Amino acid sequence: MQTQKLILTPAELEDFQNFGTQNIPRPTSTELAIADAIIAEAWKLAEESGHQSPEKIWSELDSIRTKIANRDAITP
Repeated sequence: MQTQKLILTPAELEDFQNFGTQNIPRPTSTELAIADAIIAEAWKLAEESGHQSPEKIWSELDSIRTKIANRDAITP
C-alpha cells in the first residue's frame, strides 16, 4: 500500500535530490557586466523612489501576489 502521494515527476525528483551538486560554469565577464548594470539600475531606481514604510511595501507585494493568483486561476 502506497501511503505517500507522488508530487514530483521522476525527472523533478532527480533534480531535487541532486540539487546543488551540478557543476555550473563560472559566469563570463560579459554576464558579470550585465548583472552589474542591472543591479546598478535597480539601485538607482530604489534610491530615487524615496522612503516607503514597510507596511506600504508589504501591502503592494500582497496586491501583486493577489493579482498573480487571480490571473493564474483564470488562465488555463
